[in-house]
Amino acid sequence: GLAAAAARAGDALTAYEGIVDLAPLRAEVDPVAGRKAVMSATRLELLAKCPFAYFLRHVLMVEPPEEVEFDRARWLDPLQRGSLVHEILCEFMTAVAGSGEEVSSARHGAALARVGAGRIARTREKIPPPSEMIFESERRDLLETLEIFLAAEEKREDKGRPFAFEREIRREEIALGGGRSFRLNGFIDRVDELGRDLYRIIDYKTGSPAAYEDLVEFGRGRTLQPALYAVSLEQILARERPGSKPRVAASGYLFPSRRGEGHEIMLRGFDRDRLRRLLNDLLGLLERGTFIAGPEAKCDHCDYAGVCVSGGAGRAERKRAANPAIFEAYDKLDEYK
Repeated sequence: GLAAAAARAGDALTAYEGIVDLAPLRAEVDPVAGRKAVMSATRLELLAKCPFAYFLRHVLMVEPPEEVEFDRARWLDPLQRGSLVHEILCEFMTAVAGSGEEVSSARHGAALARVGAGRIARTREKIPPPSEMIFESERRDLLETLEIFLAAEEKREDKGRPFAFEREIRREEIALGGGRSFRLNGFIDRVDELGRDLYRIIDYKTGSPAAYEDLVEFGRGRTLQPALYAVSLEQILARERPGSKPRVAASGYLFPSRRGEGHEIMLRGFDRDRLRRLLNDLLGLLERGTFIAGPEAKCDHCDYAGVCVSGGAGRAERKRAANPAIFEAYDKLDEYK
């Protein structure tokens, strides 16, 4: 600890601020030079948000301890609730797509409620609620989420034809140019067909849309999922349908919950060359082993705040002056805000 404090107090950037030699681990952790590290949209967005947190989580493999305390005031945690909503909507929309009908509250309200009730009952068997009152409150909230989803689908102007759900992206090769590439994993909640070779991607979010309201292209690399999923789906469908030229016209999020109020945020068209440049600049930080914490990283919401320089090394002007090349590479991401 004393060594870290002394190093951080000096002008040079050191390993205590995330400047490391990746050579011994390059084959394991570098997704471009090695073949073992497979990226996800979430991992790339974390690298853009705070390279130091990425270094701790995905290079040093430091994980926060699992929460084992039983919360008697809650039945499902946010992850469990989100998974349950995804399961319900996937089962329901798969049935609707198979019937060839458009979603309608009058026609499908009862069917969605039945699917929801069945999934909720099975989840209750696996995860017993702390009390009947808490279960009933969360059950009503889940059913309200389904009603909001139906209302959002009904008012959608370009309804399209839902045809794929929980579509897996498995080790999809994403080209960076110059013979460089990395592999991507992920799951697309839903794909709609809008016309011949024209598609829309929808990801369901059960939380608040506040963090996504400024979705303009790539948000400095912190909102990469819509664009990455669009590129991946286009490549996958082109392989599956030789001779076709699939294009994703819109990719984004639907918030079917009380907090989200059925709000939809979509990225409609983006510069694919600009995406490649951003990915090259972002992964360049990893390749060079420059994992400094970002001044805008919102450290109060980070699992690693206790072992980080608060606010990032960027707050020390003398460090910035003494290490211009490193900060220039980091600041270059600002071009993609």
